[in-house]
Amino acid sequence: MSKIPPEKYYEACITYHLVNYFEFTLEKKIYPFSISQIEEKKEGYDFGYKMSEKSFFIQYKRPYKVIPKDTYHWKIEIEQLKTINRKANNINTYYALPSFGDSMGWYEALDNTFFC
Repeated sequence: MSKIPPEKYYEACITYHLVNYFEFTLEKKIYPFSISQIEEKKEGYDFGYKMSEKSFFIQYKRPYKVIPKDTYHWKIEIEQLKTINRKANNINTYYALPSFGDSMGWYEALDNTFFC
């Protein structure tokens, strides 16, 4: 059994760093908001980020560690991906794929996360 934190941990961690990155590095404010599980099924994302006139959306995926190789992988749900692709021309949606598996990864979360 993996000791990797739950998906909510990654949502909180990466959201915190995104908000700070936009504010302190890009000098822009973004306002995160989450949606319900029912809306997530319909829309395909976990969190939205409002930035002036534009918004972007992120679907977070918890990593799974492959022990012998010491690598990470993520499980992308095909139906969710189809939902995102169907709406892609209306909204900018990204997957956040963190490549860290312990709570100390919090400090360098953006450096150790793939956005695709």
